[in-house]
Amino acid sequence: MKGLGLLPLIIVLILVALFLFTGNYQQRQIDNLEETQVTMQHEDERLADEIIRLETEVVGIRTGLEGVQTEMVDIEKNIATVALESENLRAGITSDLENLNEGLATKQDVLKKELAAELEKMKSALEGSDNDQQSLKDRIFSLEGQLEVARQDRIELATRHLMLEEVLKDLANTQQLLEKAIQRIENPPPDPEK
Repeated sequence: MKGLGLLPLIIVLILVALFLFTGNYQQRQIDNLEETQVTMQHEDERLADEIIRLETEVVGIRTGLEGVQTEMVDIEKNIATVALESENLRAGITSDLENLNEGLATKQDVLKKELAAELEKMKSALEGSDNDQQSLKDRIFSLEGQLEVARQDRIELATRHLMLEEVLKDLANTQQLLEKAIQRIENPPPDPEK
């Protein structure tokens, strides 16, 4: 009976130990769950803030997109306007080119006629100028002869001028000698015997 009395005590002790262990384990589980709940609340608040921030960004992006779409519509209108203006300008340039080509063709015909007439005049002038050219050559030859004669005359004049200068120098020297002689005659030197 003593062996049996100890067994219930061991069982009770085991049950108490088990109860204490289980209670401690459950308390830890409760503590962990509470910590997890606090963490999840913080995470939930953070996610709520993030959602608000993202919603604000989405609103900004939508506003920007609406602005871009408006700009795209304006750009498309501008492109259509520029294309129409370009088409009108192209049509105007084509018309101007056609008018210019017609005007150039007419002017070219007029110039051809004027050039043909001018060439005829020049041919006539050249035929007449052959005679004039010979006459001019003869005149040049005659003038060259006269020029040569004039050169010879100039050389002779220069020679005569040099000779005349020499004669004038001689005359000046002679005049000085005569003046000295006249002074001696008019004022004879005193007689050294007197």
